Formats: sequence, C-alpha cells, structure tokens
Amino acid sequence: MGGELEASDQLPQIDPLGEHEDTEQVLDQAIKDLRGALDESKSPAGSTIGQSSGDPGDSRINRNLVMSIPVSVQVVLGTVEISLSELMDLKQGSTVGLNRKLGEPIDIVANNQRIARGEITVIEGDPPRFGVVLTEVIEN
Repeated sequence: MGGELEASDQLPQIDPLGEHEDTEQVLDQAIKDLRGALDESKSPAGSTIGQSSGDPGDSRINRNLVMSIPVSVQVVLGTVEISLSELMDLKQGSTVGLNRKLGEPIDIVANNQRIARGEITVIEGDPPRFGVVLTEVIEN
C-alpha cells in the first residue's frame, strides 16, 4: 500500500482547546525533571546525560544543547487589578498604581514561576540601563 499510513503509524491527535488543560503543570514538571537530571549528572560540559541501554527508544541529551535553550525572564515591578472600564479609560499620561511599595523587593519570574527577588539598580553605560541586584534566589 504505497505511502499509506496504518493506524499504528499515525501521530496522536491533540485537541489544543482543552484536552490538555494542565499544560502549564506538565511543563513545570518537565522543567523540574530536567533540572534533576542535570543536577544528578556529574558529567563535564559537552557530554551526554543518561545511560543508553542500546534500546533505540532511549534518548541521550547533550548538556550544551539543553543549557543553550533560551528562557524568557521577566522582572515584575508589581501588579494591579482594575475593572474593564478603568482599563478602557487609560490614555497617555495616565498613572497606574501597583501593589508594591517603593523600595520593596521585586520578583524575577521564569515560566510564570518566581525564581528570585531583587532590587532595581542602574547599570552605568551608554546609554544607562536598568538592572536587578538579586537579594534572594528561590530554591525548589
């Protein structure tokens, strides 16, 4: 049967609109598992993680490849909850008050999970930039 796929060869169908509502939990668990695998590994940079049993289904992860995956990090000054009408009334020059006091530590977030806290600082340069001095790193 030429190029036809049998039922067992087809990829599973995923409903992106709700079949996997716990996607964030799955991703968080995958990150924790990956961190554990990297922490348990005593291998030098560039080597692989995991033991290959010779089974073609086994996969080996290149540490350099994993460690080069980009992660978006956000610095959260604060949050606010406002009504839709207040949101629609915002215009240039409007001021939005946040839930943090001046001088209070700010959150550093990756994958919607707080990973550290810190204080805002100015990094000298041309032009000067904002930065964050870490005051606390959150342990899992």
